[in-house]
Amino acid sequence: MIYINGRFLTQSITGVGRFALEICKCLQMQGVEFTLLVPKKYKDILDNPYEFKLNYIGWGDSHIWEQVGLCWFMYRKRDALLLSFTGLGPIFYRNKIITIHDLSFFHEPKWFSKGYYYYYKFLTPIAAKYCRQLLTVSEFSKSEIVKYLKRDPDFITVVYNGNSFGADRVDKIECERRFILGVSSLDPRKNHKLLLEAYAEISKKTDFDLVLVGKSEKHFNFDVDVLDIDPSRVRFTGYISDLELKELYRKASLFVYPSFYEGFGIPPLEAIYYNCPILISDIPVFREIFCEAAIFFDPNSTDDLKEKIFYCLDRLDKIALSKEQRNLILEKYSWEKSALKIIELL
Repeated sequence: MIYINGRFLTQSITGVGRFALEICKCLQMQGVEFTLLVPKKYKDILDNPYEFKLNYIGWGDSHIWEQVGLCWFMYRKRDALLLSFTGLGPIFYRNKIITIHDLSFFHEPKWFSKGYYYYYKFLTPIAAKYCRQLLTVSEFSKSEIVKYLKRDPDFITVVYNGNSFGADRVDKIECERRFILGVSSLDPRKNHKLLLEAYAEISKKTDFDLVLVGKSEKHFNFDVDVLDIDPSRVRFTGYISDLELKELYRKASLFVYPSFYEGFGIPPLEAIYYNCPILISDIPVFREIFCEAAIFFDPNSTDDLKEKIFYCLDRLDKIALSKEQRNLILEKYSWEKSALKIIELL
């Protein structure tokens, strides 16, 4: 029997949640039989549009549910396999496969609240020790797990993210002016401050607006001023639906992703699908994933980002990827391929 930690179904879909959702959809399409385990408190309020087999168990929510309710359920099932595509799952249950998307809290603790940092610093090495297999989403993240958690590279399987978006269309977003787009949660490692600093100067010399999509989480230490920018030129959308996000990708002139640290980075891949040129930070994982599909800049240099944005805006047609280039990268990183790789481990 295969069980999957379904806590992600109770949360807004972000990067790690999208990984879990898309992998579950692909496993289901491949005929893999599994049951998603969800906290009992969501039994009467949770939507299930994909018709997953659900079992509502245990009391509590969040980490307490994972470490108590989910753990107790799995121990009663004895040797059943538990897959956890987000979070650590019950740390002392051994017959599990867990996914570590990144180790940013080890890399730079100041990006996170103390509670979040100490929780994951203490529990992650235990969870990584007491499991059957580790999954991660890039060769870079694999190297970080080897570095910080001292796990054998052969114990870690790289399962890439993919693009979830398709050709469906909606026209709810009104954008009369041209704009630069950024998509990510609003936390310090996403480096929005650099983008705002660069845009403060860019906005004085160009008519492109700036649209930032994403919500702030309480466990992140995020504090940024909008500097000396006309507030009508910068739009913080907060969390928006996938349909609205797709329309922003379609209408954006340039996608900018200034992150200091990522495990993979799904938004640039989504932008590529919609033929939006991408300007991303020069960090190892982006060189691994996007290689020649992007323009790179120094994430520690406002001047470099500013110059690269001007460079891109002056050459939008020339820097756009060809259909063949887009198809090549989208075929390389697909949920179907990743799901098949996981099936080999079951």
